[in-house]
Amino acid sequence: MAQSFTLSASQLLYSRVEAEYSPKGRSGYQVVFHSPSLSATEVSAIERRVQCFQGDGDRLQFFTLETGRVAIVYSTIIEPDMRINDKEGRRGAFIAHALIFEPNDFARVRNDPFLVLEAERESPIFVNEPQVLADEIGAKKATIPIMVSATPRRTVEPPSGWSAPELAKLEDWMERGRTDQTLMFLADATQTEELMSVIHFFASPQERLALSFDTAVDGCQPSPRYVLGSGGAQTPVECQNYHS
Repeated sequence: MAQSFTLSASQLLYSRVEAEYSPKGRSGYQVVFHSPSLSATEVSAIERRVQCFQGDGDRLQFFTLETGRVAIVYSTIIEPDMRINDKEGRRGAFIAHALIFEPNDFARVRNDPFLVLEAERESPIFVNEPQVLADEIGAKKATIPIMVSATPRRTVEPPSGWSAPELAKLEDWMERGRTDQTLMFLADATQTEELMSVIHFFASPQERLALSFDTAVDGCQPSPRYVLGSGGAQTPVECQNYHS
């Protein structure tokens, strides 16, 4: 049996809720809970990155905050609960659930977000339903334990549907990520996640912190040092550089 250990993550939840479930007593999209350990600056930085999600599926984001803490965020479109999310029952509501790690803790998984994602899929943590959201708001958990493997990833599967010439560009894309450039790929969310899994597999632990990614495109301005994946519902684009 593979050895494992427990990582502790702070958390942040963002969604549309009715006033009863709002810490501010108002309805609408907002941060509905965050661990007390997160500063107002960190909360605002995470909120800016998650608040513009639009789509019909799921989204993954990975990035490093200015404080050095590391965030992994899962967002998903939900069927709104009229009591919890929206009394009008309007479609398009989503939940964004961020796990935030201290730098020294994240270094224990060699700064590899995909080790955490593998652990989460073995024992689900991310909130993806309105009632679970309401329960989490009430529970006010300051930290979440995550059991992760102590063994680094040994193999990685290439992205499905990618040709050999496209895969040959991986080193170039990694280099652009290391040098504060933002790339956008014509790919769906699953392909983008697979691609970033490969890129992170071959990157060093220190390089991984610079290789942020997002498996969806939204209306918010992309940030530097951000590898951005285009969702299938978005306007197709060629691989290109973006600068803020």
